[in-house]
Amino acid sequence: MLHAAYGLQIRVNLAIPGLVILPETFESEDDLTIDLGSIPSGLSEKQGTSRLWYASRENEAGELILRVWTLEGGRFFQFRYADGTEFVIDREGTRVWARWPAPLTLEDTAVYLLGPVLGFVLVLRGTTCLHASAVAVTGGGLALLGSAGAGKSTTAAALAARGFPVLSEDVVTLTEHGDTLLVQPGYPCIRLWPSSVEALFG
Repeated sequence: MLHAAYGLQIRVNLAIPGLVILPETFESEDDLTIDLGSIPSGLSEKQGTSRLWYASRENEAGELILRVWTLEGGRFFQFRYADGTEFVIDREGTRVWARWPAPLTLEDTAVYLLGPVLGFVLVLRGTTCLHASAVAVTGGGLALLGSAGAGKSTTAAALAARGFPVLSEDVVTLTEHGDTLLVQPGYPCIRLWPSSVEALFG
């Protein structure tokens, strides 16, 4: 099935929660192929050819939230989150594989996929990305930047409740057009923590 997000046409074996399904008659070449539920064993088990490329900060349990390895001399990147969710991405940003352990679900995995993973894919493809939310305002757009937990999504949701359309959530892509920066639409939902939902909507 086909999805669209951040200016990409995505072919995927399972529907990604939060993305609109495009009709198969939609005429355009696929930009990105995503296989959800498995990673080829030849890619996920190459310990001898892997190199740790990035390690994030620790969570409250003292575990690294995210570790990223390069595989096969840099031909692939492997993301492994503390909860066991894994992604493998080719260097060209045209192929992604994902798997997750029980009791996690595809919906849980979509949080990573639609945020940092697709953001990384876009960077590999040469697109400038911000970790931000963006809303449309009169004559332009407003990007809300901040560290994790700063309230970007909560502020975007509050603005949406006041009639400002949300352009993108979690990842904001920037494309130069003359002296203007354009933002590609992301996906049509905002993911909020329960405390933010309660604060905004009771």
